Formats: sequence, structure tokens, C-alpha cells
Amino acid sequence: MYSRFMYRLSARLFAGLALCLTALHALGQDDTYTPTLDTTGATYRYFELFRQQLFDSANDETLYRQLRKAESSFPQEGEYPRWLSGLYSDSGMLDSAVACMKRAVACDSTNLYYLKSLHDLYVEQRGDPKEMTSVAQRMVALAPNRPDLWYALVVDYMRANQTDSAIAICQRLRGLLASTYTVDLIISSAFHMKGQPDSTLAYAIRNANAHYQLAEANYYVTEVAANLRKDSLAQLYFAKGLQLDCPKAPFLLTHLRYLCEIGKPENALTTLRKVDSLCPLPDSVALRIIGLFMYSVPPSMLAQKENQELMEALFAKLPMSNDAIIAKFRFYELVKERGKSRQLIARLSDLYPNDYFLWAARMEIEQLEEHPLTLENWGEKTATLRYIMRQFPHDIAAPLNYLFAVQKLVGAADERLVDSTEAIIDAYAKDLKNSNKTDQYHYYSQDSVKISMPKRLKLRENLSILYSYLGDIEIGSKRYKNGWKAYEKALKYNDSNALACNNFAYYIALYRPKKLSKAKRLSEKSLALDPKNPSYLDTYGYILYLQGDLESAKAVFTELLTLQRNPGRTALLHYSEVLRALGNEQAAEVYRLKAQYAADHAE
Repeated sequence: MYSRFMYRLSARLFAGLALCLTALHALGQDDTYTPTLDTTGATYRYFELFRQQLFDSANDETLYRQLRKAESSFPQEGEYPRWLSGLYSDSGMLDSAVACMKRAVACDSTNLYYLKSLHDLYVEQRGDPKEMTSVAQRMVALAPNRPDLWYALVVDYMRANQTDSAIAICQRLRGLLASTYTVDLIISSAFHMKGQPDSTLAYAIRNANAHYQLAEANYYVTEVAANLRKDSLAQLYFAKGLQLDCPKAPFLLTHLRYLCEIGKPENALTTLRKVDSLCPLPDSVALRIIGLFMYSVPPSMLAQKENQELMEALFAKLPMSNDAIIAKFRFYELVKERGKSRQLIARLSDLYPNDYFLWAARMEIEQLEEHPLTLENWGEKTATLRYIMRQFPHDIAAPLNYLFAVQKLVGAADERLVDSTEAIIDAYAKDLKNSNKTDQYHYYSQDSVKISMPKRLKLRENLSILYSYLGDIEIGSKRYKNGWKAYEKALKYNDSNALACNNFAYYIALYRPKKLSKAKRLSEKSLALDPKNPSYLDTYGYILYLQGDLESAKAVFTELLTLQRNPGRTALLHYSEVLRALGNEQAAEVYRLKAQYAADHAE
């Protein structure tokens, strides 16, 4: 938290200082300077003609060559290096501009105009702070009564991390600088850079009290106080600032995040509501504020009427995009306004029939609904799933959810479930057969980035998943040959299908003990693809047990229990069998009892 505030304050500081520096020559100081070029000479007339032609016709590469040639054609002293420096600067060639300006300064080291031009180039170039400091020191020596030059020196000292020198100048020349600059803010920033937060806060408060009519001065105290976890002080100065002007959007977001981080989300909501009553809520950070509240504020608090209205006001500021739609959908789900979320997604998906993410969200919310499936309402309840299967065939969730619905309606052992699965497989296989190697699926991500994927590769992956599902159904219905054929086809279409490898290995271990070596190879492959998967570790450990490699089996189950304290009834029973085979009857009984009371799924 501290480092993030440090970075933000430093960024804020230097942004402000850089802005001030760019305006130095517009502060009313007399920087007029009369060139000493002989404007009647042929050299000057040639220079002017060259400059005009240069910017009328040259591209970047030609421009650079011509400038280099010009540099050797003109005198190397007096005004010519300064004029060449200006040409280089206008062309964006800052290194060359600095080099020419250095030559001009070398010719006349007491020329304040030359020194200031060189300093401005250093600032634009973001050059060496030590060199900038040296030039600024020479400037204040020539004009000690100019606050803009002293301010430039202060900034250079801070850039060079010579904060003590910067503070000393501000304190010694407070009267001179205060006519133009907020001295206490500069000192506060310098103490911040030194890592002295108490002094940073003291001068921030002093600055806010001196400039009490400036909202930014009060908001700065809010930031510094928040950094020190002085919560009441941060809130006090935020309220003072809000009475004067609206906070900038990034600062408002930072302050709301701070209130949530210190465990006061209710204050964050109250603060934003107060801001909303006085200022327009900021469009630029609306989505980020929504995300902050959704992840930091308890859902029960967000569900309160006034807070829902506040969130709705934020949502109203978002442009129509997948991000905004998904965020609003998630919010309605979070506060259990499922009717609103379904209406939102249904309306928008009907409006945008080709938007994959809208239809995926519609499928998701419909799957969460508790409704009895009957033959009479089958068409209505599965309409979204069937639409996605037709319109977005790359999506495997829709066909799987459709098959789960069939299974829910008719039961896992019913032949109609197999028929439905095979019908979907046939449709994918036909599409694969008719596709070309160069065919692509296209859709847009949630942040509106176009995503493309090879059609044949995706179809093969989907066929592998569907055949693996078919294998589970067939084995569960004791049609073992059909099940093994389905698994083999799953791996034919995608031999990196970890789930198919694992399930095939487990059923071989259960029903074909003579083929344990094949089961082991498949299990090892599934773990190579997903080494921390508890189910895959259970399968592998059980196969090792069946092969008689008890110590290795025990090691696998030890790793499994490290990853998941309650991996489920089946895994606990397997481990109990391993321990009993090792002669550890007492431990085996403990895990048998754990299995007896464990849920038949992982935590």
C-alpha cells in the first residue's frame, strides 16, 4: 500500500512540476533577446532560404542529412549554433539540438537566453539532472531575483534527489518564490521524496491552510494522510476539498479503494453518494469503481436500495460494450436480482444475435435456474442451448449442457442420451469433413478484441470432449466395449485430452486388470498435462497400488492429501486400501472411517 502511494505521489509531483516548467517563459519574465546575426550578409540570407526550403519538402531521413550538412556550412560561433539548435529541436532531433546549444553557450556563457534555452532543451530531452542543475545554478547566479529560475533549480535538485538543497532554497527564498509558487507544496513533495511522511503531512496541511480555497490542496492532504493511515484526517480534508470542487476521477478511485482497503466499504459508498450529489460521477473510471465495489463491498450491503441505485447510476455511464454488459449481469447475480439479470441478457442477446458473450451469459444464467424439465417444456428450456450450438459451434459448453439436460430428463442409462450424444458428434464430424485447413472460427472477446481459431483444430478438440463424455455414459451403463471405443476415438481426435486419458485409465484399471501397463501410461499422460489435479493423482495412485508398487502409491496419495484435505470418498478408500496393504491397519481404518463420512466430491 505504502509503495503504491509513493509512486502515485511522485508521479503527481513530477507531472505538476513539468507542467510548471513548460510555462516558465510565459510568466511575465523578460526573456527578450536581440540576435546579433548580420542580417544583411549573404550567409544569413542563405540560412533563411535553406530553413524555408527544409521544412517545405524534406522527409525525416533527408531532413537529418540536410541539417548535418548545414551544421558544417555555417559558422560555429555566435547566433548560428542557436539557430541550428532551433531547427534540430523543431525537427524532433533533441540530442543534436542540445549539442548545438552547448556550442552557443560556450561562445557566450553569460547569455541568460542561451542558458535558459539549453535548460529547456534538457527538460524536453529528460536529460541528466546533474547537467540541468549546473545550468540552473548559472542562471540564478546571473538573475538572482527571478523566482522562475530559482524554481527551475529547485526542480532540478529534486530530479537529482538532492532534496535537502531543494528544501533549503524554498525555506530561504520563501518570500521570493511565494509570489508565484506554492512553496509548502514543494517542500512537502521534497520531504515525501526523502521518505519522511510526518514532515510531508505537516507541510501538506500548512499548504492546504494557506490555500484553503484550492480543492487540490485539500485533496493532497487526503492522499498523504491516507498513506499514513490517518483515516479521520483523510476524510476531513476530502470533505473540505469536495466543498470546493469535484475530485479528479483517478484520485476519487484511489480514495474509494483506500476506504475499502481499511475495511470501511460503507464509507466508500457514502463518499461516492456525496460526490454524486455535488458533481457528475466520472465516466472514465465508472467501470473500475463498479468492479471495486463488487469485489470489496459485501453483497448484502450492495443489495440495499440506495446502494443499488448508486450502482445503477454508475452503470448508466458505461458505453454499450461486452465489459459493461457482463459487469451489470455479474452485479445482478451478486445481489440476487436474477430476474433483472435474465431480462437484461435476454433483451441484449436478442438485440445482438451474433454476440457470442451475450449468448454465453444467457446460457449461464439459464443453467442456474431451478426448473423442472419435461417433454412439454423441452423446446422452450433448451432453445438457448440449441441456438448457441448452431450459431457458435466452437463453444463446447452448450452441447455439454444440452446433454446434461437430456440426462436429467431421461436418466444416464437411457438409450436416448446415447442417441443425442451421437447425433451431436455426427454433426461435428460432418462439419469437420467439409471444412478446409485454412477455415477459421471468429468471435469477439469481452474487451472487444477479435479472436480467431483454426476451425478444424477446434472441431477435433470438441469431438474429443464429446467422445469422452460418451465413454463415461457407456461405461456407467456397463456397455464396456462401447465405452472403450469411445475413449479411443476421443484420444484419436485429441491425444492431449487429459480428462479422457484419466477416465480411460481408471476404467481400464477397474475392468481390465491385465492391461494395467496401458492404464499407467494413460494416467501418466494425464498427470503430465495437469500434474496437480487431485482426481488424476487418485487414479495414478490406485493403478500403482494394483501393480503392487505400494510405496510409490503411498507417496502419490500423500501428495494428493497435501493438495486437498478431503479429496472425496473414493480417493480416501483407495488410500485406505494402500495403507492396509502396507500393514498399517490402524491408519487404514482411520481413512476408511473418513471415507465413510466424506462427501462424494472434493471440498
